Amino acid sequence: MNPRHLIVGMAFALHLLSVNAYGAQDAAELATIRSKIQQLREQNHVAETNRNRAADALKQSERAISDANRTLFELNQQRNDTELALTQLRNRSQTTHNAIDRQQQELMKLIRQQYFSGQSDTAKLLMNGGNPNQMARNLTYFSYISRARNQLISALQQNLNQLDQLTQAQQQQQARLDQIRQQHQQQRQVLQQQRQIKQQVVQQLGSEIQQQRQQIATLEQNEKRITKLMQDLARAIAKRKAREAAEARKARPIAPHGGPVRQLAQPFTPDTGLGRLKGRLIMPTRGELIHRFGTPREQGGTLWKGLFIKAPAGQPVHSVANGQVVFADWLRGFGNLIIIDHGGGYMSLYSNNETLYKQVGSSVKAGDTIASVGNTGGNSETGLYFELRYQSQAFDPSNWLAR
Repeated sequence: MNPRHLIVGMAFALHLLSVNAYGAQDAAELATIRSKIQQLREQNHVAETNRNRAADALKQSERAISDANRTLFELNQQRNDTELALTQLRNRSQTTHNAIDRQQQELMKLIRQQYFSGQSDTAKLLMNGGNPNQMARNLTYFSYISRARNQLISALQQNLNQLDQLTQAQQQQQARLDQIRQQHQQQRQVLQQQRQIKQQVVQQLGSEIQQQRQQIATLEQNEKRITKLMQDLARAIAKRKAREAAEARKARPIAPHGGPVRQLAQPFTPDTGLGRLKGRLIMPTRGELIHRFGTPREQGGTLWKGLFIKAPAGQPVHSVANGQVVFADWLRGFGNLIIIDHGGGYMSLYSNNETLYKQVGSSVKAGDTIASVGNTGGNSETGLYFELRYQSQAFDPSNWLAR
């Protein structure tokens, strides 16, 4: 019997007893009934708590796994950027080294020319007398040599200074690279620990979680939850756009006669929605399509509101079109979930992910990697669950994706 029904029945019996001034029941029996009612309430509360625990037991570990993977992803990008910067610095250092070698050779050549000419001292040249014309030519020649030598010395000094700066920059980048590698190692340890925690939770509550996911009531609650979330997001987006439009009107320039400056009507830009892209959206990930929109779930009573693409864990998940991330978090029944607003009332939904690479507010382009495939939210199958929605209502994505 349902514990709640039993509680209500016993409470009603207790009420009759109290109205009857206990009737044939004595005070001790009444106390026993009250005690049993309290026990049933506590048992029902524990059962409800356990149901919530089964639904949310993976929340903390799956969030932590996503955060750790995202940090690793960002560290890899930083490492690649640092290695590229270090390579460029090394190339510049080598180029500067080569320039210094050439300048030193040219300087030595000029010094040797002056030395072997025997006329390196200009004052001595003037005191020796001789043909004035030849003397003038010699002075001009030596002035050229002297100017070239000074220019070489100056350029050489600049290159030596630049080489010192490049060496310091290399040392800084190398230290940064070592730090990133250390952080990378630490983050991998965190990831391993969180995966072990998730495995322990699955072992302890795996059957409860799976049973709960198969309950029709749970599936219906999940559908209501995601629909409400999409509606809330749509309202928030509409308010933000209205506020931005109001601010834009306030900032509009004023004409000399006092009214607003008339502006030409702006043409509609189809980039604000998915309408123009029907049949040309990229696939969010590669894999086997095992559940289609509108087909009944195995448990019956509810239909699939999107596509489930079976794929290996860790495989990239891509945004199907340009847009902005408006939700990136764990949600009961959907695991690590990311929602992208494409404008014009269109949104795309990607759930069951192991990792969320993008965060709320991030702008994305078609094909950008936004997540990685997983099996979060208590789902036993590894893959991507994908939906398209217009004004919060799900519709069949099949005809919108490129074949």
